[in-house]
Parts: sequence; C-alpha cells; structure tokens
Amino acid sequence: MRSRGGTFLAALTISSVLVGLGAASAAVLLSRGAGAGSASAALRAMRDGATRVSTPIDNQSHLYVLDGWGGVHPVGAAPHLTTTAAWPDRDIAFSLALFPDGCGGYVMDGWGKLHPVGEAPAVDSGVYWPGWIGAREIVMAPWSSALVPDGYLLDADGGIH
Repeated sequence: MRSRGGTFLAALTISSVLVGLGAASAAVLLSRGAGAGSASAALRAMRDGATRVSTPIDNQSHLYVLDGWGGVHPVGAAPHLTTTAAWPDRDIAFSLALFPDGCGGYVMDGWGKLHPVGEAPAVDSGVYWPGWIGAREIVMAPWSSALVPDGYLLDADGGIH
C-alpha cells in the first residue's frame, strides 16, 4: 500500500475551503448585481442548508481507516460500517467521507465513482474517469445526511464537482 501521509490534513483543509464556497458564491452573486430573485434564492438556500446541520459526532469514538483496497476499518470503539467497495487486486480507494452524524458516507475510488458506506444511499458523483486516476478527494457537506447526501469531489486538475 502506498503512503498517503497528510490525507486527513488535506481533507480537513479541502473541507474548510469547500464550506466557504457557499458563502463566497452568494457574496459574488450579490456583488455582481444579480437580480433580487437570484440573490434571495441563494441566501434562502444557504439559510435552509444551515437549518439542516446536525450536531457533529465526536471523533473519539468514530474514527476509521480506509485501506487502498476499499476496506473501512473502525479504530478503537468506533462502530463497524459496512461498505460496498472492494478491490482485492487494486490499490484504488482514494478517499472516505462520512456524514456529520457518522451513520454512513462514501468511499471514492480514483476514477471518481462513489461507493456507499453504512446507511448511505447509492449516488452518482456525476464524474467518472475509467482507467485514469482523475479523482483525488471526497468531502461531505456539513448539512449532509443519509437523506440528503450532499458533498464535493475534487478532481486531479483542481476542479470541484
């Protein structure tokens, strides 16, 4: 398995940047003089998203290690989470992101496909690069849940999907 040192720090940094994108988008919309309907719609979406934020779980009893073959391994007292990802002959699992309540999330392979973990429903990332490692990181939005699985995917060229 190749070293992925700093992945957690990179995910934390990317998460912080992506959370700020929503506020920045609304600010840009407002500063460019978009119509009142567009601006109020953006602000309403941000407000509605903020009201859906659940209390994040503590990380002391919800830590996991993702191996390169798709295995999600609990650390310490963390509950076991089932996963649909498994590549016994490839080191292709690149990122694990969980919902704030810890009930589930997604394993992202290097091609951009998302594989449900725990209570997460199956979703399509909207991007897919078969045969090319085009995906780098997946993060869940702070308001995401099994009912509303919102998040962001960072591609190899720095694009956010």
